[in-house]
Amino acid sequence: MQSPKPHGAGGPAAPARSPRAAMCAALVGLVSGGWAIPAQAQTIQPADYVGVSAGRARALDMGHDSVSRALAGQGLPTSTDAVDQQATGWKVFAGHRFGPNFAVEGGYTWLGRYDFHGQIIADPGTVNSQFKAESINAFAVGLLPWTPEFEAFAKAGLGFWRAKLSANGTFAGRSSRAESARGWSPILGVGLQYHFAPQWTLRAEAERFFNIGKADRTGRTEIDLYSLGVQYHF
Repeated sequence: MQSPKPHGAGGPAAPARSPRAAMCAALVGLVSGGWAIPAQAQTIQPADYVGVSAGRARALDMGHDSVSRALAGQGLPTSTDAVDQQATGWKVFAGHRFGPNFAVEGGYTWLGRYDFHGQIIADPGTVNSQFKAESINAFAVGLLPWTPEFEAFAKAGLGFWRAKLSANGTFAGRSSRAESARGWSPILGVGLQYHFAPQWTLRAEAERFFNIGKADRTGRTEIDLYSLGVQYHF
């Protein structure tokens, strides 16, 4: 009687995997690992933060016609011939992060000062005018971490703004006039963050502030702010 062949210590050998099956398994592992990056990435900073940013602001709708209409509302019918639609903007802000994907944030934004020059109609004088705007803001922020250091974010919020259009020059009757307006408007923004130290983050973002000003008093415009800043986590 022939004795059975002895098995190895580890039991019967596993069937050999075909090259095609091995390749499929490797691809599945690679794809699943790649999609897991955003879910696994965690921000290491404490939840509370403060920050400051500065950059370039642009008043999209403050052209010749818009300024001329606003000055006409002040009793200064003007032919505006020089318009500066770009200015320096800055902001300070504070926020609280509730997890890897959500935060709330608020702050103050200086939206810039824009200068205009024109000629008074039916008057030999000239006029120089300035449009200024600022806003107090509140946002809900959604975040998408890609690595422990890098993440993208988008935010939506509401701002309480104040705008002022002042005029100075050599026109008849007065040497200066000014109109101001206040109101609420929506704000949208997107950006990127780089956490370069345990408590420090570099931040770049673009924001749009809608419907700033009153058309018949100060002029109305949408303002874009492109800024670079830093935030401290505590």
